[in-house]
Amino acid sequence: MLPRLYDAVLDKSAYNNNGYGFFRDCTKCEVTEERNGAYTLDMLVAATDPLADVVGISMIVKAKANNDDSPQLFEINKLVVKSSGEIEIQGQHIKFLGMQNCISNFGNTVDYSITGTPQKIMSDVFNDLMFENHFTFSSNITTVKTFDLSDSPTKKIGDILGGSDNSILSTFGGEYHYDNFKIELLENRGADSGYKLMFGRNMSEFNQTVTNDAAYSHLFGYAKVTRSDVNGGYVVLTGEPVQSNTSRIFPKVKLIDFSDKIREYFGGDIKVNPQTGLNYQDVQDMITHFTNEYFNVNHQTVEEVNIAITYNSELDKMQHLKLCDTVKVCFGENKPSLTAKICKVVYDSLAERYTLLEVGEQKISLLNFITNKRR
Repeated sequence: MLPRLYDAVLDKSAYNNNGYGFFRDCTKCEVTEERNGAYTLDMLVAATDPLADVVGISMIVKAKANNDDSPQLFEINKLVVKSSGEIEIQGQHIKFLGMQNCISNFGNTVDYSITGTPQKIMSDVFNDLMFENHFTFSSNITTVKTFDLSDSPTKKIGDILGGSDNSILSTFGGEYHYDNFKIELLENRGADSGYKLMFGRNMSEFNQTVTNDAAYSHLFGYAKVTRSDVNGGYVVLTGEPVQSNTSRIFPKVKLIDFSDKIREYFGGDIKVNPQTGLNYQDVQDMITHFTNEYFNVNHQTVEEVNIAITYNSELDKMQHLKLCDTVKVCFGENKPSLTAKICKVVYDSLAERYTLLEVGEQKISLLNFITNKRR
């Protein structure tokens, strides 16, 4: 599909026509999307293209971004004109414009919070924005939690959605799906593809690297618990530190907030008394329990694997894969397989085919598995 060029306007229906028209001498148009991350456009346009003298910063390009969604809108944020006259165009998905908005009048509110699902919380936030909002938010996550907005005056919508530790994404988990002006937080995006990558069959080589980025010597759990004495407020209680099985000489500690899990376990807001020690031991014992539970699930060492795909017979099958789909990687007959999600895709909008997939939380890369095909 050839990309199209538009002036930036707030009226969504203005992008339903062809705008200024198609980039007819476009030699490259690639869209990169990362799981819960970047969504960008990279183009090369020849000097002979009819739109070469029209294209400008902050204009909108409409391009096919994957095999499933309708064509997506990208704001041009960088133009490079080369000595040959060829133009390099870089853009960001329209979602980035929606994330620039801010909450309007929570600035003077202390300890402001909202209790609800992601849909409920973002509905309240979207009802009180500084500037007119042209984006919608939806979510199929039904979990109810309390979300702290006391620091919202220092945040944009992008920070609230997923740009900080105290964000909708860090609080509820899930995976974002962006469809132009629609923002969705899905409990799970993608599906189990059933596709297997096997060394010696549909992958020919890989480089495996073990890192210690996620290796901690100790896990230390804590929780903020309401005080029952006359002083009010809350107190921070901790459990016993849990030592991992890593070989670190110097300690590296991971702190884990179990405040929500403590409330869920005790069926509400359990209160403690610092003077008498009321409920102290019960809460601390549960924090230690949750810390051990966390360790048993999350103590593995991160592995990074680089895989080159050379078997063209597999390409058609791989074109059905998409961002957040799950695949299984097998390194040999006697080695355990790794199940991981596709975390990054690069899509050739001209050839309408993927040119790169990365699998697993930065663990596996599938490079150059598509031959250089153009129109």
